[in-house]
Amino acid sequence: MRELTRTQATNEIQVLDKISDGLRDALRQNYDDLRANNPAVTRSEGDIEIAAKLHNIKLSLNEALEEVGRRGYGRVIFVRQEDDAGNVLKNGVYRVSQANASLPEASIIARNSPLGSQIASCRVGEELEIRLPGGERYFVVTSLVDIEGAVQLLRPNPDIKLARFQIAGDPVVDVIRGVRAFLEPPTAPAARVADEQPVREARDVALSKPEAEATRGASDLFWPSDWSRVVFADEPDAALGSQFFTRTTREQEDAIRTVRGVTAVHGIAGTGKTSVALGRLKFFANFRSGEHMRDYGLNPNDWADFDSSDMIGFVLSPSLVQYLKQTAEELEMRMKIMDFEEYRNQERQSRRLFGRPYKRSPDTNDAIQQTVLWLKVLADAVCLHLAEAMEATLRETLSKPETPDGVRTSDARWQNMEGQFWRSGPLRARILGLARGLKGGSNGLQGLAASLDRDVRLSDHETASLNDFERRALREAVLNVSLRFFRLLNPTELYLEVHKRPDLSSLLAKNFPNQVSVVTETAAQTARRLEERLVTDGDVVTALCLNALACDGFERDIKDIPYVRTFSDRIAVFIDEYQDFSEQQVFLMGYRAKRKYRQITVAGDLGQQLHVGGLQQISHALPYVAEPIRQIVLDTNFRQSQPLARLSDSFRAFTTGEAERLEEQPVGAPMHTFQDRAELADFVATRINSLPGTASVVVISPSAETTEAWFELMAPSLESSFRNPIVSDRARLTERLKTHFTTPLQAKGLEFDVAVVPDISEFNDEDLLQLNGLYVAVSRPRHAITLGCRDTNLAHRVVKQLCQRGDLVPAPLSADLAVA
Repeated sequence: MRELTRTQATNEIQVLDKISDGLRDALRQNYDDLRANNPAVTRSEGDIEIAAKLHNIKLSLNEALEEVGRRGYGRVIFVRQEDDAGNVLKNGVYRVSQANASLPEASIIARNSPLGSQIASCRVGEELEIRLPGGERYFVVTSLVDIEGAVQLLRPNPDIKLARFQIAGDPVVDVIRGVRAFLEPPTAPAARVADEQPVREARDVALSKPEAEATRGASDLFWPSDWSRVVFADEPDAALGSQFFTRTTREQEDAIRTVRGVTAVHGIAGTGKTSVALGRLKFFANFRSGEHMRDYGLNPNDWADFDSSDMIGFVLSPSLVQYLKQTAEELEMRMKIMDFEEYRNQERQSRRLFGRPYKRSPDTNDAIQQTVLWLKVLADAVCLHLAEAMEATLRETLSKPETPDGVRTSDARWQNMEGQFWRSGPLRARILGLARGLKGGSNGLQGLAASLDRDVRLSDHETASLNDFERRALREAVLNVSLRFFRLLNPTELYLEVHKRPDLSSLLAKNFPNQVSVVTETAAQTARRLEERLVTDGDVVTALCLNALACDGFERDIKDIPYVRTFSDRIAVFIDEYQDFSEQQVFLMGYRAKRKYRQITVAGDLGQQLHVGGLQQISHALPYVAEPIRQIVLDTNFRQSQPLARLSDSFRAFTTGEAERLEEQPVGAPMHTFQDRAELADFVATRINSLPGTASVVVISPSAETTEAWFELMAPSLESSFRNPIVSDRARLTERLKTHFTTPLQAKGLEFDVAVVPDISEFNDEDLLQLNGLYVAVSRPRHAITLGCRDTNLAHRVVKQLCQRGDLVPAPLSADLAVA
């Protein structure tokens, strides 16, 4: 271990002690000041609103400092500052916290500062050119310390659970676990041996990946014989965690620090796509402290916008909800995270869509019905229906309200008022204009509720000739008309009515000229199903999309009309695994973002698409976003060891991700061939039983049937060794100390220490989605994988080609058992 490592470790413990004392005092003083100057209890000259705003800004900044105390910092950067000529000006050190607050006495910089944002993604030896308010500065990163577990700094004797030390020009990474205990002098001779152990561990672990892997056999690269050096999922630096936010890559940081608009994050498995999505929302929420807002073109007066509880994240399956909630909590975010099924059902119930007597149909809508183009056709048909209904209303008389003001107005006087304000005049012109716009296409369905709210009313100027009770009576009558128009927006009724329209077929044919017979028959089938009062999940989604369009920009609630209220009520939205959602589903989730920032982050990978009809082009799903979509591509697999990452890459070549092989060197992963399933099951169970108890394990097979079959074969042996085998549904895959049996669809988005794919040939080599699932399965493990294949199926396209390349090496199970 380098002497510099010991020096830096000692300095960090001293800094932690300094923070523990100084931050506690600073927070106490700040809260005393806040209480003494609280405008709610103290009277002062000046504007009370301005005083309250300043008080709340100070409170938010203090909360950011508390976050520093709770979460500590994750990276220490040592730099050499130089001038334009390369002359050394000074040496410095910066510490990066996830909070947007600085602590100058400990060299902690605010995460959202221009310096904090750029330095969080630096690499040792890198030259940085950073534009700061005082001008450009040039830094050379001389060394880095990445830190895990430096939390709860307000407690006495805070510690660092794990630290990795790097210096420029030296490939060795020194690692120390339990830094405070490592540095404390032993109290007795017997303790010295234990004290030296972390030094040797640090020296051993410090081998670079290529050096470490060169010392291991080929099979050892994919299933280690020595698990003592492996960091398992339960350890602090293994989980998704919040630590990524203080040490990003340059590509990740480019996505995170974009505060407005849509950002699409694409990447292979293990690149941190979901981390980036959460990180972008965290970066946005950090502005709640009021710091560095102008650096990103934000109005400092809008600091209250950045409340994490006003953000929402959508995931594909319930198994990811709890997983991401934990990370969000570690990032000090109180955002809502939900799977799409929960979201759809919540909106259906709250907006009272398809209640009794409709029943849920198990059928699935055709892929073409789930496109935004299909939605556009239905929206055009809805516009025609609404225009006809509004024109019919205008042909009716304006009913006098049965209110005291209506009773006071004589019938003769009402007829005069009706002729002046309903049969002619500006109100009629506005309503006719709306109807004609809906018919002619100049005004679409989007924002119709807001237009009705604005135009179907009478101003004081228009009613100036009336006395008070006549004005009230007329306005009550017009209000009844507007409520009638609002009730026309009932999405259940609209969805039913458009499928009854005879002109729907011609509208579909116009927009789908190459699929006329298909779309016509699809619409007819849907109409017949609706007549039987059967509704699919896809019907609900489409009806909600129509409702979202109609209610766009409508910012109030109307009593007894629950479906007329805006969807756009969240300051920021993220959508995970976009490729497995339909266009309309992404459309509906994205609509939750408020227009002010329209901050939407979508993350995914076409190579991991597992659903038919999944989204291909993000822009197709977000037609309401005028600005260009920012595209970020991540291509470094951080989840897996280098051999496992190369193996995953070899399988990715068969997916819809269209990956290119970047190297010709064969991977050489063993593939255990077998004649009898029971033999492979015994072999795999023996391997799993020999793992350390804390290792997370998953066995992945393509379908529920094959998963159940492998479970039946392996479960008795695993149970006898307390490995707790379980066929896991989506909600249970994150449970620890279990051996999970599942499918790629359920496992996607999660990671495990160890994965087993018992039979590659069970994945249909003619089905792209199944090959995507095979890639998902192979890319789940962090440390080890066991692959199997029935020996009669070696002609399987993937198996054959990878064996020919040398990426897979057949290992007959009989030989493995003989060796064992």
